Amino acid sequence: MRQPPNVCAGRAHDRARERAATVAHVNMQFSPDERSGWTRLDNLGDDSCYLHRPLGFTFTGFGANTDTISVSSNGLLFFGPECFTHFVNGRLPTGITNVPLLAYFWDDLQDFGAGEYIEYATSRCRSSHRRSDRRRRCAPAADRADGRIARARGHARLLHAPRRRRGACAMPTNKPRPPSKSGKPASQGRGANASQDAATVALQQAIELVVWGTPIVGFDAMRQAFVRDAGATYGDIVYWSRPADWRLQIATPNASTYYVYLNFNTSQGPVVLDIPAALGGGLFGSILDAWQVPAADIGPEGEDRGQGGSYLLLPPGAHDEEVPGTIPVRLPTYNGYALLRAIPDGSSPAAVQRALALVQQLRTYPATRMDDPPPPRFVDMTGALFDGITRFDDTFFDSLAHILDEEPLPPRDAAMVERLAALGIVKGRPFRPDPTMRDLMTSAARAAHALFESEVPDDGRPAWPGRRWRWPPAVGAETGWTFVTDQGLDTPARARVYFLACAPPRRLGKASAYLMSFVDRDGDPLTGYKSYHLHVPANVPARQFWAVTVYDLTTASFIRDSPRVEINSYDPAIARNPDGSVDLYFGPEPPAGLPANWAYTAPGKPWFTLFRCYGPEPALFDQRWQLPDFAVVEEGG
Repeated sequence: MRQPPNVCAGRAHDRARERAATVAHVNMQFSPDERSGWTRLDNLGDDSCYLHRPLGFTFTGFGANTDTISVSSNGLLFFGPECFTHFVNGRLPTGITNVPLLAYFWDDLQDFGAGEYIEYATSRCRSSHRRSDRRRRCAPAADRADGRIARARGHARLLHAPRRRRGACAMPTNKPRPPSKSGKPASQGRGANASQDAATVALQQAIELVVWGTPIVGFDAMRQAFVRDAGATYGDIVYWSRPADWRLQIATPNASTYYVYLNFNTSQGPVVLDIPAALGGGLFGSILDAWQVPAADIGPEGEDRGQGGSYLLLPPGAHDEEVPGTIPVRLPTYNGYALLRAIPDGSSPAAVQRALALVQQLRTYPATRMDDPPPPRFVDMTGALFDGITRFDDTFFDSLAHILDEEPLPPRDAAMVERLAALGIVKGRPFRPDPTMRDLMTSAARAAHALFESEVPDDGRPAWPGRRWRWPPAVGAETGWTFVTDQGLDTPARARVYFLACAPPRRLGKASAYLMSFVDRDGDPLTGYKSYHLHVPANVPARQFWAVTVYDLTTASFIRDSPRVEINSYDPAIARNPDGSVDLYFGPEPPAGLPANWAYTAPGKPWFTLFRCYGPEPALFDQRWQLPDFAVVEEGG
């Protein structure tokens, strides 16, 4: 098929019209002369792997030899004879498939027969191409609709979750539709419109529920790991006696500190969490509700001021209860968790043991046992899998139904009750979706995940002019992690944050600062198909230490089976340059003679990194010190 250009020009002058243009279509008809020499797509199916063409030569790419190219009806172009029929555009490389994906071309393609009519639909300038006599018009950021749906015959695709960005495009939809196969106008000849529209709405609402429910389902994924992988229960304390390796599967952990994790449930009454004074080390962290909103901090920046104390965790409806000598923590949910870090006061084995001794002084128990606290059980998960990553498939809704059955729904979310009920999620009733509904849920979860994967690289703001490093988005901290702004609850921003992270502090202190990068210096996504070099200039503005950690973009956690997930300045084996700078390397294989200066990336997989400064100094913020971007290491270089 002739490839239409990607035209994105002008701005809308009619704001009301642009707000209404939530469906972007391009209708294309071609004359017989235009179609001469084209490949006819007979019996084109939806979501199908359609066309396989020999290249006429053997091509080496993506680590394999191929002599074939293939295309799906959703417009994904592949090397080799195998296709993948995902239906949401995104950025390359992508983690949605192991098949060597070459390019996105269109979002959906259907042959409607009469007049060789093809409908092509999309919603993003960046990731799609189209042909039309009408030029696209780009709406100002304030005119962004709350969701974009690209409709194709018999299907509806939510391509873009709500987000306010400059340059987002909308297509006017007043162009007449061509005749249907019956020769009647489209409005009369497509009798399945009502059912198609119902399917459109169902899918859109299911995707919106994934976006809305991501924080609480992320919490439940960690709680399941607490029970399943650690064999723990309420009152137990899970910890890591060594810095984490890839087996700690939660959103963007570090591999430099000693983690402590526990779950609690206040449905039977208040719970106490005893924190020791920070002597011989430190305990830092937060107590969070089931929606992952931090309710209290622990440590020098927390309510205990590093002096230790008893935190009294109060359930909904019991916020007036007080116990002398405790720190009340009023929670809107019955379930919650605490994630702490034990920080040694030095790098010696003795300093590490002092920090771990603080962990052994933690206690959590029902408030009714304050006079006689039961001894806790400590579970060391070092070297064991703790899989707390959200699954973006139909089981996302199983988790959502389960946890919502235990919790009161926030008043602001009352409108979600009807949408939840449409999927069979009703408080107090068993959740038993049929196979058709599970297919819908799987499609919705995968589409939302693809959106997160595509959108998070653009979150935040640039750290320095002309550099690719970014500060994390500020909306969470600015709203106390409620994500409630003057425009209401920003569920897309909240979902992106909790896809990428967990356990934010209630107050952003001075303990650490993070930078994130998803692309190299040319703006190309970081991928395991390549190897990279990162030059870290001397005098990193970090009083304690710095660390650069590698994550799988698909899961936002450590790359599974990675032999080395992080490089940090604590490591005495790192080779340093005479001027104090350090050269680091990232790829599937370490550079010769520099194993300590290397972190692993999985072949062919997209990845990103966080550069953390512990004890950040002013030079990091006033731009006196700047971190260069990742540079591709050329083969043989």
